Amino acid sequence: MGKQPAVVDARNQTQFILDRTDSLVEMGYIKKKPDRQAIDWSILEAVIAENQDLYAKLKLKSA
Repeated sequence: MGKQPAVVDARNQTQFILDRTDSLVEMGYIKKKPDRQAIDWSILEAVIAENQDLYAKLKLKSA
């Protein structure tokens, strides 16, 4: 992938997002690379659960 994909639901892109933090460490923006615990999808998952019909209509979703 050339860049992070533009989607509403990026849950299945978690590892890709975390892999992109290597450059942030290299540039000195952050000192330590975050782990999986840094990304919390629980709010998105709750909204999706409450809006199943709307979520089903999304053209671009990844999870």
